[in-house]
Amino acid sequence: MLQPTGFWSYTRSDDLAARGSLSQLRALLAQDLQLKIGRSHTVNIWQDVSAIPPGTRWLRQIRDFISDSSFLIPIVTPALLQSKECCREIILFRERLKLLKRDDLIFPIHYVDVSDIDGSRPVECHDPKILEFLKERQWLDFLELRLGDPKREEVLRALSKLADEIRKALRSESPGHSPGSDDHLDAKARELSEELTQQLSDDPSIGLAPDAFGAGAPSEAAGKATPSERTIFEDFEGGPRMVELEPGTFKMGSPESELGHTDDESPLHQCSIEYRFAVAISPVTFSQWAAAQAEGAVDHVPNDHGWGGGDQPVIDVSWDDSQRYLEWLCRKSGHKYRLLTETEWEYAARAGTKTAFWWGTQADSTCANYDGRYTYGKGPGGMFRGKPVAVERFEPNPWGLYQVHGNIWEWCQDNWVRNYADASGDGSAREVPFSPSFLPNAPSRVVRGGSWRSLPKDLRSARRFHFRQDYRGDSIGFRVARNL
Repeated sequence: MLQPTGFWSYTRSDDLAARGSLSQLRALLAQDLQLKIGRSHTVNIWQDVSAIPPGTRWLRQIRDFISDSSFLIPIVTPALLQSKECCREIILFRERLKLLKRDDLIFPIHYVDVSDIDGSRPVECHDPKILEFLKERQWLDFLELRLGDPKREEVLRALSKLADEIRKALRSESPGHSPGSDDHLDAKARELSEELTQQLSDDPSIGLAPDAFGAGAPSEAAGKATPSERTIFEDFEGGPRMVELEPGTFKMGSPESELGHTDDESPLHQCSIEYRFAVAISPVTFSQWAAAQAEGAVDHVPNDHGWGGGDQPVIDVSWDDSQRYLEWLCRKSGHKYRLLTETEWEYAARAGTKTAFWWGTQADSTCANYDGRYTYGKGPGGMFRGKPVAVERFEPNPWGLYQVHGNIWEWCQDNWVRNYADASGDGSAREVPFSPSFLPNAPSRVVRGGSWRSLPKDLRSARRFHFRQDYRGDSIGFRVARNL
């Protein structure tokens, strides 16, 4: 099933003229779709007025939303057809559909009769091909329903029918794209994508990161292969998807000059990993945890806090809980699964880079989920989503690993030790035998990566933190490794 994430394409002038009823319709549709899909996936329908904080780079944020969306709902009015920005959104989503090999994921809601709109007049229509496309794609005729209370029965019934069709399309696996009269939009989408990439890259304050439209690989990215060249495997159906990492060396920790540096990250030292190992491309999910629970391997039922299970990263699991899951993985697969050591984690997260984040030197809420109300140095602000998002959202790092920065803290094998003074530098874990007289080191384990509630400085590749190994929280999960 495609992710139930959609984009609500409209003009704010229409919403203001309708006294906010367009925003209400979007919320009502999202609620109905969530009811029909259940808790296995979290429904999101992006609307810029509610999702983009003031001061955020609009072009980039809109592009990020569209690249994450599985369906588009244009609110067809004269203002939308006259809007260059709204036409841009439809064109870019056409490119997104081409990647999905689908053409059945656009659901226009028509507020006006478009048959008498003259597409040849720029004052009436910014792009005549968009007009022709929407004429053919009318899904819901809202002419008679647009007036009055959005919550009245006939409106709710129409939205429910729309939610049924969206759910059906998301569950469909059959490709629907067929070339034809829409080829103009496909070609224009490529041109527009290149144009936007140039606009964004011309502004150095934006710090453009890789995204679904193919822009901007990190300049310091290194490694034996790009994500697309690396082989992703799983040992059994539904198991963690793993990627193999080669031996290598890197500098672990951070220099004192790095913004956010703490003494915990010193001394900066050379590490050599002289063995191959595999790492899960994303943290363990609620679905994967539920599979172990169904076989009686784990008895703890994690609390999803109402944010949804499924492909959300499992949270509310302690380090001790992770060990039960790993034991099950070992039995199920016949291979040695474990947590990453702290050294392995930083090696994998950096993926050959030396900057604070794998994509560069500025925090970026289009690449990671964290508290974007705060900035990293003089970098741009971002957004605060207020909860974890599904795994494999955003772009992976150069070695194919998703969300090594933000979303959830990840348990590592190591006990907490305050600095690297006695670190071996060989990739092994530092584990301290438990003794009550040796508190607080023994009962605590290292976590890495930052979370959805973290400040941007706490997402850095070098950032270290710790919790008691029996602690469970709404921002902590884990990623697995496997011996080769």
